[in-house]
Amino acid sequence: MFPLFETILVVDGVAQNLHRHAARVASSSEALWGIRSELQDVLLIPPPGFETGSVRCRINYAAGEQAVAWAPYIHRPVASLRLLSEDGINYPHKYCDRTDLERLFARRGICDDVLIVRNGWITDTSIANLLLKSGNRWYTPAHPLLPGTCRSRLLAEGIAEEAGIRAGDLHLFSWVLTVNALRGFRENEAFSIHRIV
Repeated sequence: MFPLFETILVVDGVAQNLHRHAARVASSSEALWGIRSELQDVLLIPPPGFETGSVRCRINYAAGEQAVAWAPYIHRPVASLRLLSEDGINYPHKYCDRTDLERLFARRGICDDVLIVRNGWITDTSIANLLLKSGNRWYTPAHPLLPGTCRSRLLAEGIAEEAGIRAGDLHLFSWVLTVNALRGFRENEAFSIHRIV
């Protein structure tokens, strides 16, 4: 059983945002096992049937060991979130064991996903980081469960900035967008803050 994984978007045979995925693999492996693992380039070569279009490459890994699985990427828009408080949740690395996140996701009701509040702070959804828009600026919570690779890119490019956002601050924003390595930044999929219930 592999404890950690990375999910990488590969478009027409090219892995997207690869240096940020590699940095997270190195950081997580160093924190957990005292070694700096590197992504094996050979794993990122698409097999027959996955050379074109947008595909999902999942790399499961442990100390000194990696395995890959390929699948078509199927985009599922998110347009509503159920606000849930869970002070005890902890997901500092991209663990294969997502039991706590799946338990929360199961409580989404008719919403597309959940928005997790930890100790009063807005964090993430079950599968994505969050962006909130106020005026012309996008903000991302300063206290995510897992700082994602897309989130990191958006911060580096100045598209978003970090802000400590409490559950009671949501009314200060007008639009919501979920982002992760596969979803990317699809501003046209932003939805009203009133779709957080």
